[in-house]
Amino acid sequence: MGRILIFFVVLFATWALDLPAQLPEDAAAAAPEDRLSFFFSIVVPEGAEIADTVCIACSVYVEGKVSGEVVAVFGDVIVDGEIGSEVVAAGGSVRLGPGSRIGDEVVAVGGTVVRDPTARIDGAVEQVDFLFFPGQRSFPFRGTLLFAGGFLAAMLLGALILRWERLERMGSTAGRTPLRVILVGAVLLTLLTLARGWTEYAGAWENWATLAVLTLIVLPAWLGSTGLAQLLGGRVIPAAGSRWKSYGLGTAILLGLLLIPVAGLFAMLGLLTLGLGLSVISRLGAGPALAQTTAPDDPSQGLVESRPPLDDPLER
Repeated sequence: MGRILIFFVVLFATWALDLPAQLPEDAAAAAPEDRLSFFFSIVVPEGAEIADTVCIACSVYVEGKVSGEVVAVFGDVIVDGEIGSEVVAAGGSVRLGPGSRIGDEVVAVGGTVVRDPTARIDGAVEQVDFLFFPGQRSFPFRGTLLFAGGFLAAMLLGALILRWERLERMGSTAGRTPLRVILVGAVLLTLLTLARGWTEYAGAWENWATLAVLTLIVLPAWLGSTGLAQLLGGRVIPAAGSRWKSYGLGTAILLGLLLIPVAGLFAMLGLLTLGLGLSVISRLGAGPALAQTTAPDDPSQGLVESRPPLDDPLER
């Protein structure tokens, strides 16, 4: 059991630290092949050549040559060599070093394109730096600012819509039945994700069907997240003392988790799962909070001593 735990710890640390998985030394002599990697970054050393390269939740470092395209999802693309086709970084940035060459367009969504003056690009350059995706390693200024501001505004709006009594009921439900919330949320998220895949059979209504499924995911998860913020903040600052400070602290904790590189992706998945489950189980705080099932810390709490009434001597 200990060896298995150590293995997974090392695996996660390697992923989180973005340690590269380098190609073997004899890669240059072999025929170019496609490369696909999850979590572990791809390094193309000088003198090596590969074909199409896709890296998911990792980055691509090119010092040699890539004859096809390079795609990095939730990762960056760093080029000091040559790429024969386009370069796409979704949730990351593209950095082109001195003397690098790109045979087609360069696209960065959720990041920026930084190029050396000597870098050559044979296609267009597009960057969408006003977007930010939880879990990405780069932090474009506009995208990070808009994401943080939008998240805070959404949480504030959710609190104003539900009001404090509902928030406290939702937080109480999440704190007392966390496993039930997780289970229900995971089942709902799985079913809705499958439903999203089936929308392609809707024909002319595919776009509307997709919008409906996404709404069923995002709207309950958003409102359910307000209850989670109330629970987290209430554990540090009791709501009876300052409700807004308590809720604000919980919101800040959730935002901080979403901004952590790599781990933010898991935080978003967890937030969707917990938000869905909590919104359904608690009915958005409309019902009463679940009854306390654990015994109180003080055995004397809740007990009322029964004594016979004393005679009043004045009544005699």
